[in-house]
Amino acid sequence: MFIALLMTNKTTQKVYRLCSLAEWEMSLFTGVLPINDDDIRDGFFHLSFEDQTKKIATKYYSQVPDLYILTILVDNIDDILRVEPNSNGEMFPHAYGPMPRSKVLFAKPAPSKDGVYHFPKELF
Repeated sequence: MFIALLMTNKTTQKVYRLCSLAEWEMSLFTGVLPINDDDIRDGFFHLSFEDQTKKIATKYYSQVPDLYILTILVDNIDDILRVEPNSNGEMFPHAYGPMPRSKVLFAKPAPSKDGVYHFPKELF
């Protein structure tokens, strides 16, 4: 049901994963995106929609000096993707299962200025 809602909205045909440069580089060698402590705790890969990405970066990644944003097409992971509420009721995409690096459409450094990340529209 949530996937059907997801696919009807043109702005949510992509989901995003934030990670450090080291995590991205590790995936180039291993072929899979590394999981972090939050993923292990919750049992899924944490992803976000475009309009959630800046808030997530600010809240959880402000101390990461080399943040990367990974773009993943929903069609590439629809078999493991679920859209579910977080503890505040906000809907977030979660991926259940291994996340092959080949599913990433592209990875880009998140621009920052004075320690604050910026997410211009062209980044998406």
